[in-house]
Amino acid sequence: SNFKGWMNYLESPILYCGLLCFITVAQFFTFLNKKQIKAYAVLTGVFLLAVIFPYFRFLFYAFTGDYFRAFGFFVGLIFLILGIRGLNFIFERSKVSIKVIIGSIIVVFILLYLTVYTKYNLIDTKLRSAVTFFIVAYAVLIYLLANKKYRNTVTIIPLFLVCIESGYLSSITVNKRSIITSAELKQKKGYNDYTVEALQYINAKDKTFFRINKDYMSGTAIHRSMNDAMVQNYRSTPCYSSFNQKYYIEFLKASYKTIKEVD
Repeated sequence: SNFKGWMNYLESPILYCGLLCFITVAQFFTFLNKKQIKAYAVLTGVFLLAVIFPYFRFLFYAFTGDYFRAFGFFVGLIFLILGIRGLNFIFERSKVSIKVIIGSIIVVFILLYLTVYTKYNLIDTKLRSAVTFFIVAYAVLIYLLANKKYRNTVTIIPLFLVCIESGYLSSITVNKRSIITSAELKQKKGYNDYTVEALQYINAKDKTFFRINKDYMSGTAIHRSMNDAMVQNYRSTPCYSSFNQKYYIEFLKASYKTIKEVD
């Protein structure tokens, strides 16, 4: 409910693959020759192109809808693979580029701090400070891992830090969210509202096939739910699906508009 970003929580891009990748992906390219750099740059550019320009994202779904979810997973997967290979090169060759580390930090700081502020106050400053700490800590650790003198001492620390990062960032989603109490489940609200009694009355009077449309929603979410018929077990026009075809969604919008005009 408190999500701030592109569209909504369920349709926004899943691009997170660990903050360590910001440092190790850039290092990966320092170990390649010119031909390899071009090949991997093209591969990375193709995915970034579709993230930045909506047309290519539409193309990925054959122009049936504007979605990020499945596509975003592949973007994160590519960067995760490149990041792991970069980390592997650092261990194998005991070498790291200080200039690239500094450049990576600068790029991340630009993304974090040179942001256009709006009246919606989209920046979570506490979270931004945490990300800043992790990025700097990873940069220092990567530098130390490339030095055989310190490697045995700090090898376990990145793994420990990754666990802390994953736990901290996941706790925001798990703990800072609206919940339904056990007492609310017994009250006549949400999907347990008086629609239940109305449906029992209708089904008792009419045994033929019919469809029901409601001009209100039973769900307690901030958006109108398409799940009411599935949850409350009645036949309706709206259909629940993770990715409905966009023209069916247009049909649902038109149907809902017609109902409101009749009312």
